[in-house]
Amino acid sequence: MKALILAAGLGTRLLPFTRIIPKPLFPIAGRPLLDIHIHALRNAGCEAVTVNTHHLAEEIETFIADRHYPIPVYSRYEPEILGTGGAIKNLEDFWDRRPFFVVNSDIVTDIDLRTVYDFHVHHPYPVTLVLYNCPEINTVSVSSDGFVSGFQAKETRTSGLHRTFTGIQVLDPEILRYIPESEFTSSGVAPMRRGTAR
Repeated sequence: MKALILAAGLGTRLLPFTRIIPKPLFPIAGRPLLDIHIHALRNAGCEAVTVNTHHLAEEIETFIADRHYPIPVYSRYEPEILGTGGAIKNLEDFWDRRPFFVVNSDIVTDIDLRTVYDFHVHHPYPVTLVLYNCPEINTVSVSSDGFVSGFQAKETRTSGLHRTFTGIQVLDPEILRYIPESEFTSSGVAPMRRGTAR
């Protein structure tokens, strides 16, 4: 399998710190988030990773170049931020025929990514989203049979089951045909199968 780590964001919620250090390089217990994610993906069986970049791209690219990871780790610069969907489409030449991971670079998790991937390949749906129950920010509406039925702002949320998207997803390559080329696109725009979340 392959993976994309989304690292192009501006990190505005952590200003002024992100003026000098990109959010993916913030340390958690002494290790940059990006390093934690690369090792977690490798441990899950990932064979190659691409990191998309924009804000402070040189710092991220230097960080990757200075490491000697046991799998290839590439970077792909976006002159203009393309969004989650746009970044996925921008790597069309990187993906193969297998399902692939997309992981936000600014999350902290101990979820077993191999379990997520195995869950995905054993159902017939093209997308698995990993969701988590965080009542303060739950905005993803989920049906009783585990399908995402919508995305709502907290203040407009209706009754029913709601969860928070963690920023971890597994996608089949077929989804690439639904993403427009060379434009900003969010990947969270259609009903998708819910992944296991803890």
